[in-house]
Amino acid sequence: VDRGALKAGTELTDRPDLQAAMLAGFGELYMHLGRYDRAIPSLEAALDIRSRRLARFDPVIGDTAVLLGKNLHYAGRLREGVPPLRRAQEIYRHANGDGDDKACQARGHLGDLLHSLGDLPAAEVELRAAVENCGEPLAHRDLANVLRDRGDLEAALALYSIALEKLIAAEGDRSRPVGLTHLNWGYALTLAGDLESAAVALDRTIEIEEFQYGSDHPVTAMGLRYRGQLALARGETAEAERLIGQSLSILRGWLGDEHHLVPRHWAALASIALAEGRPARALQWAGEALSHYDRLEIPDHPKALEAQQVRAAALLEIGEVERAIDELRDVITRQKALFVPADPRLGASYALLAAALERAGDLEPVVGLRSSAREIFAELPASSVLYCRTYRSSVEAAAPGGCPS
Repeated sequence: VDRGALKAGTELTDRPDLQAAMLAGFGELYMHLGRYDRAIPSLEAALDIRSRRLARFDPVIGDTAVLLGKNLHYAGRLREGVPPLRRAQEIYRHANGDGDDKACQARGHLGDLLHSLGDLPAAEVELRAAVENCGEPLAHRDLANVLRDRGDLEAALALYSIALEKLIAAEGDRSRPVGLTHLNWGYALTLAGDLESAAVALDRTIEIEEFQYGSDHPVTAMGLRYRGQLALARGETAEAERLIGQSLSILRGWLGDEHHLVPRHWAALASIALAEGRPARALQWAGEALSHYDRLEIPDHPKALEAQQVRAAALLEIGEVERAIDELRDVITRQKALFVPADPRLGASYALLAAALERAGDLEPVVGLRSSAREIFAELPASSVLYCRTYRSSVEAAAPGGCPS
């Protein structure tokens, strides 16, 4: 592919239409190989040639812009990916209106990118439009991802089922989109506390990943990370740390240290360290995650808020109670702005703040906070299991009937 892309870029200058087609084709090949950094120059060159030679609203320009936007997203160059996806939308809408399949797909890709940027409300708007205008199957899955990250687990789980049904009907049961949908569904099931079903979904993901990607690919890394989260929910902290460490190693090898998926691993490792009773290490990992999100200029990303929650819990563990209280009050304010009122993460924050205030001797708010946490966990009782593993007695005091076994 490297040799072909080089020849297309240097030896076809007298045949620009063919050159653009070849460069776009090699860009798509690079994307499937997980070499997003190499795809981008080929796609930028193809888009430049086509923009100069074709009419402004030619759908071929839209196709190239979508590929470029997706690769910029996957390479971690998030904000750079927005303009080409918006341009593609404009082109497709001009041709056939909002109900055009390609317009919906471009809108779905944009929603997925906005999700990575942590702008969940804007992502939800784009993805709902893609679902409503033409029933785009991938938009069902990506909308489920947004709802999952907003804390609406029941709505997310229902959408994953619809997405799987549509994708399997369209592409068979071993395609890449089907594998990624099983993966995200498995993570949502972990968050909901249905650990047996999560294991089934993630095992199916492993089969498809090995068939489609092999053992060393960014998507394989994502599968390892979600399996690590399941191991943590089961109380298998050593296995969780192994899986997430392996995922981080693969991801950094392919995409570098500054990719937007890297701090998710630091946040996960912080949770594991806290579950193992190592609050100092949890502080270190959570701080690393938060610094990374600050550098990326997405400090309100859902995973950044999770890292902040872990940092507050670690501060409580080492006896810095007032700092923990300040941190928890801040994270609760930010969670309320982003998550649904019944989000289990918000329940965990209420439980942690109750424990911190109790330790500080400020007893008046404690009963109300624990009552609020209990109401949240009562809506989906098993959802407390992951937070029980991580935050132990703080959540157990607020979970209905204590922590699940």
